Amino acid sequence: MVRLKVTLCLITLCIGTHYNGVYPNWSSIPLNTQGQMFNEFKKYYVWAPEHEDDVQVNFKLKASKLLSSTFCDCRRENRMPGFMFLD
Repeated sequence: MVRLKVTLCLITLCIGTHYNGVYPNWSSIPLNTQGQMFNEFKKYYVWAPEHEDDVQVNFKLKASKLLSSTFCDCRRENRMPGFMFLD
């Protein structure tokens, strides 16, 4: 359970590091930006090359759900996500 929480925090960090626009959901984020987020994630974890595609699919699923739940929580609490900054 602790490992899952650490991974989710890391995915949030990867999203926040490259979240540089107004994207209402994961599928609105340009593919190259999604790729940058995944490459950031790869700096912290290692897996066998034959699992690369599976890991990337799981990363995108988790990131999509995490982004959605973060936005939902923030709307409910009337605040902005920590990775979004005002200009």
